Amino acid sequence: MARSQRAVAVGVVVGLISVVVLAWWWLRPGPVDPGPDDDGVALSTAELRELVDESRRAVAHLENEHTADAIPLLESIGDRVPGDAFPHTNLAIARLLTIESQPEAVDSVAAQASEDLRKLVAIDAGPLPLRLSSRLATATGDQDAAASALERAIELDPDDASLHFELWMQLRDTTDDVDRGRALEALVAARAAAPDNVYVLVDLLAEFASREDARLVEAVELAAPLLEPFAPGIEKRTTADVLDLLQKAAEAVEAGEWGVARRNVRVVANVVRPETVSQSDRLRVDRDLLEFVALDFAPAFYEQTNWRPAERAEAIPVAFSESPLDVEAPDAVRDLLLRDVDLDGVTDLVVLDDDTLSVFRRSDDRFGLLVSLAAAGYRGVLAADLDTDVPAPGLPATVPNDGKEGADATTAEPESCHVADLDFVLWGPSGLLVVENRLDEDGN
Repeated sequence: MARSQRAVAVGVVVGLISVVVLAWWWLRPGPVDPGPDDDGVALSTAELRELVDESRRAVAHLENEHTADAIPLLESIGDRVPGDAFPHTNLAIARLLTIESQPEAVDSVAAQASEDLRKLVAIDAGPLPLRLSSRLATATGDQDAAASALERAIELDPDDASLHFELWMQLRDTTDDVDRGRALEALVAARAAAPDNVYVLVDLLAEFASREDARLVEAVELAAPLLEPFAPGIEKRTTADVLDLLQKAAEAVEAGEWGVARRNVRVVANVVRPETVSQSDRLRVDRDLLEFVALDFAPAFYEQTNWRPAERAEAIPVAFSESPLDVEAPDAVRDLLLRDVDLDGVTDLVVLDDDTLSVFRRSDDRFGLLVSLAAAGYRGVLAADLDTDVPAPGLPATVPNDGKEGADATTAEPESCHVADLDFVLWGPSGLLVVENRLDEDGN
């Protein structure tokens, strides 16, 4: 009897969620301007400060998953500022976290979360309320409502790869042929929205192989350049040559040998998924609830009050004029830094192009090449004193031997120097490259 009553209760909650989501989609209003309180009456400075203080404490509790402490604060804020998305967004998230940690409370908490989302959709016409509605439907066991909410969120933001990936994860275990098609379409769309995401592409390879989909050959062609920079390290750690395995998988597809193709792709997926690059890419599309926490009230909340969290300095007039400099730099620049690389007190120009990292020294209005290094396949450059070979004045320094045979590092008091001896870190499809800045034999 208890089970029957529980099933009825869950059914009622699921139905309520579905009705709220559908009603919002067809009748959603435009955004409501948040006001200071229910009646639009300006709050006192003390009340405003109390609201902001409570909001900060609520966010801190929520981010530490102390939902029992966060919910009363957020409910109090929602009563006083009902037109702002801040309390309703965070209440929905807090209740979803509560369901995750206390599944037995799903009946009562889901109803409260549904009410929070009803208030949120009247304020926020974007994809977030739909994403949260989808997760609530998932928590109550309504996969159809969860998938439908995600599809409507995708209509609002088709370029968000994480929405497509979440829909793929929602439907990937289904046995229904129509839903299997929706799942694969979502995964293909996720890869199109995030073409450099290794984790998504590995999932796509595995899915094409399991379904014996000839598009596996095209996916292999896309995967090879992405995995090439990491292939030597993967082979060293696992003995698996992922590029060779993928090439042989593509050849097997063309020969109709799907057993070989599936086996090779399975090995590639097993060794690539645990890799740091893959797990890092996973976090970009498999998003945690806490990533959607609202950190502050909407700007309109502060605009409608006479109080500001901090005084703003008056703007000063700024005007720009052209002053071209003679630079021998290439046209295709991927990244650029302004740093004093040679410690002569004059800012140098650090330029990364498709093939080279170059440093240009300034003399009057001209930048001439100081030094360059072959560096193909990198997209960005960072500068930092990684080896601390010129520390702050007054600290003991380890003087490097610069690689000279028979020389030992010594400890000495450094000369006064207020800038770092900069090294460089390059990153991109070719991986990471650390470039150490050292004196040459002439002391340059």
